[in-house]
Amino acid sequence: MAWEQGGLFPKASEQEIQRTKFLLGKYTSMIVCLTVLFVERSMTG
Repeated sequence: MAWEQGGLFPKASEQEIQRTKFLLGKYTSMIVCLTVLFVERSMTG
């Protein structure tokens, strides 16, 4: 990640952007899965 002089935020490469999107998608899927499991457990017991 290259820092631009005087810039508040670094500029991300296309590869870094794609990796971030991928990881956010995985995180979202995990949260949904855990939520479903939690709801199922709370309904059964």
